[in-house]
Amino acid sequence: MARTLRQPTSRYILGGGGGGGDSIVTPPSPTSQSVAAGGSLSAKTFGSFTDPDGVINNYLAAVTNAVGSASVSGSGLGAYTFGGTADGNSGTLSLTARNAANQSLATATHSFSIGSPSGGVTALLDISGVSSYNFKTQGGSGGSGGAGPHSIAGKTFTLDFRGTSGPTKLLINNGVIEYEGSSSARAQLVIDLGVDVSPFMFTVYCSIENVSTSGLGMLFYVGEGTSANSGNQAQFLAGSPNVTTLLMRENTTSSPAFVTVKSASVTDINNTPTRMCCQMLGGAWQPSFDQGTAALPTDGAPLGAQGQMNFSNAGTAVPENRKYVILNLVDDCDVRVSSYKGSS
Repeated sequence: MARTLRQPTSRYILGGGGGGGDSIVTPPSPTSQSVAAGGSLSAKTFGSFTDPDGVINNYLAAVTNAVGSASVSGSGLGAYTFGGTADGNSGTLSLTARNAANQSLATATHSFSIGSPSGGVTALLDISGVSSYNFKTQGGSGGSGGAGPHSIAGKTFTLDFRGTSGPTKLLINNGVIEYEGSSSARAQLVIDLGVDVSPFMFTVYCSIENVSTSGLGMLFYVGEGTSANSGNQAQFLAGSPNVTTLLMRENTTSSPAFVTVKSASVTDINNTPTRMCCQMLGGAWQPSFDQGTAALPTDGAPLGAQGQMNFSNAGTAVPENRKYVILNLVDDCDVRVSSYKGSS
């Protein structure tokens, strides 16, 4: 169950008239709920805030996801109904009381968690519940879109334009990353899974469809570093014009030094949805793929066609924290991505 910290009491200063005084707004006590795997979270109605001088004008609700991409709908003190949840999800719903100038007065919290199935998997990255997010107008270093960090579904997506002016389009639409760009108008998303993944097995899925027939499409990496072609990085190269080869390889050093794990013959990626899977355990990993659908699995298992597992990993026996998922986008394509932790 998510850990909840008691919010401090806020003190709002009433000014004016040469007199004035202190108005103490106090939130209701923190609450929580936890349901078993397969269960549904109950709608949450917050208790009343203590507001002796009537300074509260409105309320602002926000969800901080530890795992998953839960969202809420509602107003005032509630009820707030949860959506976009799945087994293994957890987080905190916060409700901030504000004055007429939208200054924060006090915040109430409600933590929530949904259990994982016995012997099942836990989502490390799930954007399927993100209905709409525009990288060009939201988040980023300045807060109004563009390069820099974007907080999405409880994870940090860091956007870089790869030395170009950036793409024509980059957004999430109902869990699908829609990208329009070119070699001179690019985007790279580095997704931090937010946990040390070295102690356990985990799987990263990525699919690509609607690929431009005039360009490269995308490159998909999972590794220890935050840049393309950095050391200890599994790589999938998908989508040259009319490509019929899917290249899976490992970059073993920052030099870089590429080792081909598998070069697979596939149906034309430009016209055929293609899924890629990277299953990691310490320094070992196994690539797999299939074609015909872009919808991603949720079971953490490999896909139908597998490459050999690569244990070499530059000779190291030390488990590696390959927690960065990189989507190196070049020409027009639609992308889905997710990650799951195996049962421990």
